[in-house]
Amino acid sequence: MVDLYYLSQCVQINVEDVRSIAEKTNRKIEDFSDFMTRKDDLKHAYDKFRFSGSAEKPDFETVYLAVWDYLHDLLPCENTR
Repeated sequence: MVDLYYLSQCVQINVEDVRSIAEKTNRKIEDFSDFMTRKDDLKHAYDKFRFSGSAEKPDFETVYLAVWDYLHDLLPCENTR
């Protein structure tokens, strides 16, 4: 999730490219159910995660919402934050 957070700050995602690459390489884009339904578990793991050096650790909600927004077009449409 931290990697996706940082990617969301500097790289736009092209959903059609992601879907095309997944199809060409016989990969399946899963339903992100753990990301959407196990937020408390993700927060617990994030709280234990330690950044190295002088890197500042953003609060969990900031990271979670940024990743949600970044992946929005890949998420099942029936799910909401």
